[in-house]
Amino acid sequence: MHLFHGTADTTVSCEQSVNFANACTRIGLKVDVTMFKGKSHTDPILEDAVSGSDLLTKQMLQIVRGNTQKDVPQKQIWNLQPKFMLRMARWCNPF
Repeated sequence: MHLFHGTADTTVSCEQSVNFANACTRIGLKVDVTMFKGKSHTDPILEDAVSGSDLLTKQMLQIVRGNTQKDVPQKQIWNLQPKFMLRMARWCNPF
């Protein structure tokens, strides 16, 4: 099982992912936890995905492909939104 969480998430505490991972480990499940430093609740799934800086998708593709090395270089994903729109989205996002 893979858990991903942003450390700047004010909607769901990072501690919840850690606690869930610990509970799963206690019953014998293998759990990998990745914390995205400075990322909010939606950064990894929304803002990053359209900005071209999509670490979540890159890591998920590595997992699907069977390559779990986190430092393997990936192709840059193109920026799909103007930067001012991304700044505005981050500013008004309630999460």
